[in-house]
Amino acid sequence: MMNISELSKDAKETLITAQDIALSKRHTEVMPEHLLLAILRKKSGVVESLLSYLEKNSVLLQSIVEMDMEEFPRSETARLKLPMSPLIEDIVST
Repeated sequence: MMNISELSKDAKETLITAQDIALSKRHTEVMPEHLLLAILRKKSGVVESLLSYLEKNSVLLQSIVEMDMEEFPRSETARLKLPMSPLIEDIVST
């Protein structure tokens, strides 16, 4: 089980952003793609710097991830919180 209290402030904020993305799209759980999109949206993060160094367009990558998420199951009812996918728990706990 993932223990969020052991994560850094930045990691917690990124997980919250991932959950907000999933909620806004009415998805049924927070998936690794939500986490990736949250990381890509951080303008001051290490990933943004790396992508810039590699001359890769983070906006294009964000669009690709968002298109991929269009296939995710959607909930008909609004929720305040979503469960984390077991894949997210694997990513965070390793």
